[in-house]
Amino acid sequence: PRAFGPLTVTASDRGWKRSSWFDGPMRTQLNAFYTEYNNFQVTLSDPATPLRTYEVNLPDATVNYGLEAETQGTFGAFSFTASVGLLKSKIANFWAIDPRYQRLAALYTGSCDPLAGPSGAQPYCVNVKGNPITYAPSVTYNFSAQYAFQLGNGDTLTPRVNFAHVSTQWASIFDNTAVGDRLGARNQLGGQLEWNRGTWLVTLYGTNLTDQQYVASNNAGGLYAGPPRQFGIRVTKLF
Repeated sequence: PRAFGPLTVTASDRGWKRSSWFDGPMRTQLNAFYTEYNNFQVTLSDPATPLRTYEVNLPDATVNYGLEAETQGTFGAFSFTASVGLLKSKIANFWAIDPRYQRLAALYTGSCDPLAGPSGAQPYCVNVKGNPITYAPSVTYNFSAQYAFQLGNGDTLTPRVNFAHVSTQWASIFDNTAVGDRLGARNQLGGQLEWNRGTWLVTLYGTNLTDQQYVASNNAGGLYAGPPRQFGIRVTKLF
């Protein structure tokens, strides 16, 4: 494997919390952050053997910054949680040849310097400056709610529903839509029904209830689907 150097991270954040709304049943947390990466490590795949990867360091500084907010509320038997995340990331000046185009690039005599760019005739040497880091959606949010029904003798039956949104994201620093680098937004609906009796919990659950089909990742041009609709039952004993 190719050698790569260490990564240094400088991070700062500011947070705010409110432990009580409406005399206690709601709590809120808010956090803003800024992170700078020096020698950011990027994993690239060899198209000839997609499961074989190697690391490269990006020169200059790669940054990401954003905002996260969460809230939780309990009103008697009803409770809910909600959160939202906003993220912006930018890669610094960096020239490279997409590994998926190495064979075509080999037909030209020019080289590709990570800082200076192409020399000679090398059309496949591209600058990824300003592109986002991989698998970093700009917007995410989720919401869940449940209600605990009292059945007597201390037993409870609690239905719960949850919804999560993940915006579009990129699977490669080269942002090449032609080979599937852009992963579409997805919305996930899940639910469960939990019966609690003493120290026993029996939970019937389902994920991706709408059976949404989506691409979860791209590895050197190989597209991998996200999990389909799934159901299950879980039995838990507390000690």
